[in-house]
Amino acid sequence: MNTIELSETIGRLTIHFLAKSVGRDWNIIICGGDKPHIGAVALASPDCSCSLICLPDHREGELAQRVATVIAAQINATVCVSCGIHLENITPDEILLVNAMVEKITKKF
Repeated sequence: MNTIELSETIGRLTIHFLAKSVGRDWNIIICGGDKPHIGAVALASPDCSCSLICLPDHREGELAQRVATVIAAQINATVCVSCGIHLENITPDEILLVNAMVEKITKKF
């Protein structure tokens, strides 16, 4: 089982990306901020179909789904992404920053 750990820090925000291979598939955790947690889970297949489970009042669903779909298509494998990023009093600019940081880490993977 291979493990890849990546992280990115800008200002008061740190994003962690932990990926574990499961055969040819991947299980990925994306978390960060003040209170890392699991807010959404996306499961994507190489044909770009994706299932999403998102807890009420959590906004990580779109991010988890996007990462799972992109990686699954790129590596031609099934990918599960759990995501939970919470930053107290997050600003609109910081929300954009979270998305940019996750995109950068995803490309590194």
